[in-house]
Amino acid sequence: MALSLDAIEWLQERAISVATVQPGSGLADLLPLKAVIGGARIVALGEATHGTHEFYTMRHRIIELLVAEMGFTLLALEAPWPAARRIDEYVRSGTGDPATLLRGLRYWIWSTREMLDLFEWIRAQNEGRADANRIRVAGFDMQSPQMAMDDVVAYVGGIDPVAGAASAARYETFRPYARALAESTIRWSLRRKSSHMRCTARDRYYRRKNASPPTRPPCASVTWQKTSHGFWMRSVPTRGPCSGRITCMLVWRRSA
Repeated sequence: MALSLDAIEWLQERAISVATVQPGSGLADLLPLKAVIGGARIVALGEATHGTHEFYTMRHRIIELLVAEMGFTLLALEAPWPAARRIDEYVRSGTGDPATLLRGLRYWIWSTREMLDLFEWIRAQNEGRADANRIRVAGFDMQSPQMAMDDVVAYVGGIDPVAGAASAARYETFRPYARALAESTIRWSLRRKSSHMRCTARDRYYRRKNASPPTRPPCASVTWQKTSHGFWMRSVPTRGPCSGRITCMLVWRRSA
């Protein structure tokens, strides 16, 4: 359905033009966003499709603005809380291999070159900052309990080996369910990756869930690259039906 002239005029009056989606390109073109955000303490950054290169890099640019110009210091991901803690340790102290840690977040949408660039940028920003002012990373999801159970057993066992062994024994009841959940998550993620690579209308419908199936192909082609870090989408043509609004990242700042 074509946009009405009123809708076009409304968009022209309110749209904020950006010069580039490439991170590290300066912030002058993004400064109008400061008035839009105002005094908000939480900014939600979503994406119309998972895996689109330009969405990831533009989000990176917005985070640069939030950190450098507006004092935001916490990035929260729709990712497992225990695995995100390891990312947080990396950006604060440099501990661990970031590519390996990204794979620990379990979903391919996080294990991308673009996300690796973002976390390396955060790590660089934290150099020289006082610990209280460092940018932190957190997860606000619990997609698999395995890592959380392992962390509890390791922590308790480090303090009291007998209590640690008792904790491990109690968790054994839940281990089969945790393994089954992890395996189903991996199969789901692989199916999603495969369907993205095929770029089928069915995949778009699956992502939109309650939306009606699109009546035309969602895109003409998708370019993927495979490296030691996994798969990631490099570019997606913008034509075709939108797959819905997906909020998967939140950025916080302290109150004044």
